[in-house]
Amino acid sequence: EPLKLEALWTFLAVNEVNEPLLKELLEAKDPHVRAAAVRVAAMWRNKISSSYDLIKQRTNDSDPQTRLESVRALGLFANKDAAETALSVLDKPMDRFLEYGLWLCLQEIQDAWVNAFTKGEMTFGGKSDRLVYALQAVGTPEMARKLGDLIQQGKIPAGSLQGALAHLARVGSPAELAIVAAKAVESADANGGNSLLAILLDTSKSRQLRAKPESGKLEALLAKPADSRSENAARLLGMWKIEPARKLLEETALSANQSVEIRSACIEAIGLLGGAKSEQLLTKLLNAADEKSLPVKTQAMVALASMNPQVASYEMSRFISLNQEASSISKVFDAFLGRKDGVAPLAASM
Repeated sequence: EPLKLEALWTFLAVNEVNEPLLKELLEAKDPHVRAAAVRVAAMWRNKISSSYDLIKQRTNDSDPQTRLESVRALGLFANKDAAETALSVLDKPMDRFLEYGLWLCLQEIQDAWVNAFTKGEMTFGGKSDRLVYALQAVGTPEMARKLGDLIQQGKIPAGSLQGALAHLARVGSPAELAIVAAKAVESADANGGNSLLAILLDTSKSRQLRAKPESGKLEALLAKPADSRSENAARLLGMWKIEPARKLLEETALSANQSVEIRSACIEAIGLLGGAKSEQLLTKLLNAADEKSLPVKTQAMVALASMNPQVASYEMSRFISLNQEASSISKVFDAFLGRKDGVAPLAASM
């Protein structure tokens, strides 16, 4: 096989195509020979009509170097099928060379596959990891907008939808985040929807974004405390400063009939809403004689300290007298210390 490969290189050097020899070496036992043959096939792509198919077949080769040569060669063919085929290498183990080769391929032919994607013609084999990888390779705001449009139009394959929504939740603008929130609420898969809401929370915090979700969508989940999405839905209402939801959040936070978990989430949301009304509600909870839940009081103290350390410091001694659990007190300390202006009020309260 090595000798035949040298012969193939000789044919290449004298510009003489030998298709039978090329096909033979593409099936060689030696993976190095197969990889070299793929590169020759790419060089003869304008001279052998079947070169694309020959290269495509090696994308699923057992040898990573051969797969890499195939992916790099596919970058020479500006069509959506080349992108779909290149992405199939994700089904096998990847290394940093394949990662870069695939990224480069998708960059080189992005005009072709992005155009097909915006028309809803890309299937990505129904695999969300392929879709997400392709979108990350481009990663432009315009692509995020197009993805949001396709999701709303129902043109994303069901198998790829969760991955597409997760990607959009990480990179989208406030308008796209609102789309993800709506889909998370509408999803029949509560756990999948909850994971999307968690990503939205992280994204909104790290990128300091506020979305404007469809009125009543997130609020509806608070009426379903057994739904795993209800707590993160409450937190998002606070994170996004949805003021019309304040009354519902307050009612839920004050209700002894609700679980500690959903009450705590609503208290956190009230703190995120901020303002005098939030301070009043949190102070009311801390001083309510009929409020027996220490976890609820702890969350109220954390929310108040995170929002206004000075006001929280006035409640600190009373809180400690009621709560001797080290873990609870530690959470409150962390809330004070998480603020640049929180150290002095905490020290004064001691």
